[in-house]
Amino acid sequence: MLLFIYLFISYPVILNIENHCSSAQQKQMAQILKTYLGDHLVTKHLSDKDPSVLPSPEDLKYKVLIRGKSTSISTISNLMFQEELNEYSSQNSLRKDVEPELSELFVYFMNVPYEENDYTKVNYTPFHSSSLAEKTFLKYAQRDPLDLILQTTWRILRVYPDGLRQDSSNLDPINPWNFGVQMVALNYQTDDDMMALYYGKFRDNGCCGYILKPDYLIKAHKTKFNPWNSSINFDQPQILTITIISGQFLPRSSIKTKDIPDPYVRISTHGLPCDQQTQKTQVVDNNGFDPIWNETFEFRIRFPQMCLMYFSVLDYDTVSDDDRIAYFSAPVTMIQEGYRHIYLRANNNDETHSTLFVHVDIRNDGNANNNNVNVQNIIRIQF
Repeated sequence: MLLFIYLFISYPVILNIENHCSSAQQKQMAQILKTYLGDHLVTKHLSDKDPSVLPSPEDLKYKVLIRGKSTSISTISNLMFQEELNEYSSQNSLRKDVEPELSELFVYFMNVPYEENDYTKVNYTPFHSSSLAEKTFLKYAQRDPLDLILQTTWRILRVYPDGLRQDSSNLDPINPWNFGVQMVALNYQTDDDMMALYYGKFRDNGCCGYILKPDYLIKAHKTKFNPWNSSINFDQPQILTITIISGQFLPRSSIKTKDIPDPYVRISTHGLPCDQQTQKTQVVDNNGFDPIWNETFEFRIRFPQMCLMYFSVLDYDTVSDDDRIAYFSAPVTMIQEGYRHIYLRANNNDETHSTLFVHVDIRNDGNANNNNVNVQNIIRIQF
């Protein structure tokens, strides 16, 4: 399995451990990890690197890192709220020590409770990582957005779906990404719009699984960046004009149906709240082979480095919900000008032979530039 992974990527793989095992099982788990991962498993700090900072992905190529808690919560009830579970976890009766054989593998990712930045700067190191349920994340993001963002500049945060999502539905990963959260857990088994955005986000940088955040997030202690406030443009605003010309070889909504699709294209942008927009074409009746739209749409993007473009092809239905039959998503910064064929993906992200033929025009938004602030100038001024 590991060999298969490294055929496609060379950068480190992070395994997040949800530990509900007995002491004996924990020891066995540690042994299995060491046996099967071998030299790829990180079991100690890199000798040639500063032990007080996290190594870069380049330093950890072809390595596997384990993330876990130093204590384990015994199973209580699958129906409990996550925040209630966190509250109960502070009781000694529900906590037990993790075996040293396992905890010693948490070299660069020790999972600890989330605290405010002033506390973490004194009591935590960059190797201390925290997980937040989606509702807890939103609470902190609304209460003190800068405090949350500042923590993502020097340690790893993770956001995961609330426990009440018994149907394996997904949280919207855009909000955590807007705040610089590095790890957003999604239910891969659910082929929904959220997973489509996830695949699009990491299409950048060669699909290696790691992308660089914009300077205004990395230097948040100087820029004071706030995703809820778009009055200052830290980015280079753009106007995207997209013409959806035609489609080719669009699939049916199901392999079991003989109905010819009635396709239309929904184009949406996903990023900071000011950049959330949706437009769509007209429906073409009974034509999945070569539907023609020739419709033009304009999108004004204030923060292109944080924005995704999502093309979703749907089959119109007068009785039930419209079915998504193919899609494509990618960062706005990857969209190129001119006449382009967009190669669509199946709902499970497999490649297809379906395409959209489009024309793209990109130009700077002169009106938005009136409020534009150069990030590097801010950094230099505050030095």
